[in-house]
Amino acid sequence: MPKNLTIFLLAAAPPLTAGAATPEPAAFDALWNRAVLLKGAQDDFFQELRFTGRSHLDWYSYRNDARRAQGVSARRTRTGLRAEFLRDFVAYVEVDYDLDAREPLYSKIGNLNVQWNATPDFFVTVGKQPSKFTLDGSTSANQLLTIDRSALAKNVGMSEESQPGVTCDAQRGPWHLRGCVFSSGAATPEFGRFNAGILGIASVGYDAAPAWKVDQALLRADFMLQSPDHENATGGPTAYSRNHEKALSLSLQLRQGPWGLGVDVGYSEGRDAQPDLHGIQVMPSYAFSEAWQVVFRYTYVGSAAANGVSFTGYESKLTSGKGDRFDEFYFGLNRYFYGHKLKCQLGVEHTRMLDDPADGGAYHGWGVVTAVRVSW
Repeated sequence: MPKNLTIFLLAAAPPLTAGAATPEPAAFDALWNRAVLLKGAQDDFFQELRFTGRSHLDWYSYRNDARRAQGVSARRTRTGLRAEFLRDFVAYVEVDYDLDAREPLYSKIGNLNVQWNATPDFFVTVGKQPSKFTLDGSTSANQLLTIDRSALAKNVGMSEESQPGVTCDAQRGPWHLRGCVFSSGAATPEFGRFNAGILGIASVGYDAAPAWKVDQALLRADFMLQSPDHENATGGPTAYSRNHEKALSLSLQLRQGPWGLGVDVGYSEGRDAQPDLHGIQVMPSYAFSEAWQVVFRYTYVGSAAANGVSFTGYESKLTSGKGDRFDEFYFGLNRYFYGHKLKCQLGVEHTRMLDDPADGGAYHGWGVVTAVRVSW
């Protein structure tokens, strides 16, 4: 039996053993509630002060022909504070750490923003925050059904989850409207250099669940427009955006009983050396119970010219070049102990990248990842 599969099954073993006691939800609630540092009344300055964080650990093994990469990675480690104050305001500050490199341990500011809840249906957020573009891009890394975001989200969408900007959200009946303006200048671990243009995102969502008589049916269209500047898509540790002039994402989320389906169709118009891209993501899932779930994802990303598609996962440890057509088949098994707050995931991927110029981007191989996800 492969080592990574053994690790996963051992993690899930206690609930499968005859007579073994599974921790009650109340025990998990009591443990996670320890993160609440302060609880106040409505008339107090602070309504709540909470310690937040996440730890995402992976064991991976990938092979491309004779080349192989395997190891353990602390993919995401973050701690911070969330404060509800003056009844209508929420503030986040979270710092990311690089436990793989450890020198320096500090990686970047993950989030630093203030949200004003002007009304129950309208709020404004200012500061460094998630851009929420594409289906996977609008899903927190803590709540992904797969181990990581798809290549569609990371190629057509943003290369970095959070950027400095201003966001307005409004809800009216089944409609959700969102407008954002972000900096697309050279990235830094903090707020960037503000030395380039701006990036705007407009989203329109519609809740069709009551009309379709299903548990969940969310239709959404995201449109992105980025002003031209040679400093776009530069800086680090990861550039805020890719060098697209405009991009479009049309997504659907369905759920009825144990069945789920996520679909995302994306298109982008590149600028300078970045060719136009198009792609699709299809992700059905089935929950056997609250504890066990299987998920499948097919992702395709195509480029209008050579070297337009980037590797976005562990494949980049074996192949650093770019390609013209990306195909991925992902098969996953999820074990939930406390919902998305404590879970184990096993993912098996078959990935192919075509590279017509044959300049280092070709890939055809398998990968296996065992992941532990903890968030609070």
